[in-house]
Amino acid sequence: MGLDLHLLRLSKPMLEAKDVYEEEDLDCYRSCPVEGCDLPRTLINRFAQLVTINRQCWNMEAIYQAFKAQYPDQYPHDTKPATVDFYPCGGHYGPNSISYTWEDYDRPCLIKLEGWSANDLDAYLTLEPTPTYVWDMAEVDYQRKGLTDEGWEILPDNCTYCMDYDLVQALTKEGLSTSFLENWIEGETALYPSW
Repeated sequence: MGLDLHLLRLSKPMLEAKDVYEEEDLDCYRSCPVEGCDLPRTLINRFAQLVTINRQCWNMEAIYQAFKAQYPDQYPHDTKPATVDFYPCGGHYGPNSISYTWEDYDRPCLIKLEGWSANDLDAYLTLEPTPTYVWDMAEVDYQRKGLTDEGWEILPDNCTYCMDYDLVQALTKEGLSTSFLENWIEGETALYPSW
C-alpha cells in the first residue's frame, strides 16, 4: 500500500423519480446511506441526489435463531430480545466457500455461518429500504506517492473529498503534480487521497 492521490470530477446524477431502487440499478454511481454519512455538506448539496435503495443487510432475527440453535440454554426466548446484540468478528472468502463468524460480546458464544457462495447465506440477509445519497464521479488525474514530509502534514484526511483549491495548490509545492491544478475545475473537482 501507499499514497494514492485522485482528482475527481463530481456531478449530480439525473435519476428518475422512483419509489425504491435496487442496489444493482445504481452500480455505476457512488453512494452513502444518509444515516452515518460523513460526506461534506457542500458535496451533498451540490452533487448528491437523495434516493431510497433496497440495501442488503444482516437479518438479526435469523442470526439470533442460529445462536439459539447452537446455544439453546443461553438464548431461551422465541425471538431476539432488544438487549441482545451480535457483532461480526471474522469472515473468509475462498474460491469455493464463504463464511462469517458472529459473536455475542455479553456471552461466550460464537457462530459461523458458511456456504459455497453468498447466495447460500440468503436466509441470514434481508432487504431494507434505506435513504441514500447518490452521486457520480470520474477520475481526471492520478498520482501515486511523491509528497514531501511537509506535504503529508497538510494532506487532507484519508478517504475524504477536498474541494479546497488553495490546499491543492499548496500540495503542488510539496510534490503533487501541477496537472492537478491544470485539470482543476472550481466547484466540480475534488482531491481524494487514500492510503
